[in-house]
Amino acid sequence: MSARSGLPLGSLFITPSLNRTLTEVTWDGELVRTVRPPLDNLQRVYHGLVSPLSMILPMPMELGETGRYLLSGKETTSGGLFEGTLDAPHEQLDPWTPVIRCSLFIVVMLALGCWYIERQEF
Repeated sequence: MSARSGLPLGSLFITPSLNRTLTEVTWDGELVRTVRPPLDNLQRVYHGLVSPLSMILPMPMELGETGRYLLSGKETTSGGLFEGTLDAPHEQLDPWTPVIRCSLFIVVMLALGCWYIERQEF
């Protein structure tokens, strides 16, 4: 998130990244306007195809979170190099989402495989 002083006196422009939404807010916190530039083709493909697929398809590397949760019993973890320090950023573990995703993917693939074999003539 970045912010910079806007041209109109008493307002502030806030944007999460350079090519995303630009929001103009007054110093009192009142929303003045929101501007979003049109997406280019690569961004359309990402938001329309890649992002939804990443939510549906299983991510086996995330199963490590489930293992970490089962072994430690902790629901949060401190990240990376700063592990063990008090001022380290803590991230909330979501241990069961990867298990649910992988299970649903396996069930759907097994159902499609059974349907395909059933249609074959041997």
